[in-house]
Amino acid sequence: MRILSDLKVRTKLILIGIFGFGILLPVTAPPPVNTSIIFAQTIPISSSSFTPSSSPSSNETLPSIEITSPQNGQQVPVGELTIEGTSSDDAESNCQVYTDVNDMTPMQNAMASGQGGVNDYSNWTFTYTPDYQVISEGVNELTSKISCFDAGPAPVSKYNSVNITGLPSPDTFAAPVPIPSTS
Repeated sequence: MRILSDLKVRTKLILIGIFGFGILLPVTAPPPVNTSIIFAQTIPISSSSFTPSSSPSSNETLPSIEITSPQNGQQVPVGELTIEGTSSDDAESNCQVYTDVNDMTPMQNAMASGQGGVNDYSNWTFTYTPDYQVISEGVNELTSKISCFDAGPAPVSKYNSVNITGLPSPDTFAAPVPIPSTS
């Protein structure tokens, strides 16, 4: 037993933070008289359980937005396309709806079409034209965003996206060109 009391024990201390990774620190300590093992577990913070201090109070609701036409997975002709959607906005709230295609910036202002007039984005539309961007052949991601400015110094925003497939229209196919005869 005397040999143990003259030895210094080298151990390593692992500190695990809230982000799930650890830091390994060397620690020199006298030999333990009683050995205990302590286990610790970190629990990841999910977005549903984490409440940042800048979140709206419980009596406020977050904005919502949805692209209602075209629907996710729908096939549409390439070129110009008008989309429609709904949101939690009304004529009384201070919100704006934007849209883009394939993450093209800047996002464009949608047009309010709710019954409350030009500031009512409860229903909204946007037309993709050559002035901004048209639907191209293949997969296109359409994204809408609502930003509300009533919640405080920073706007509160929510996004919704659908993927559509642009198909060439039948009239874009060229007629077969006859091969001239060599005889």
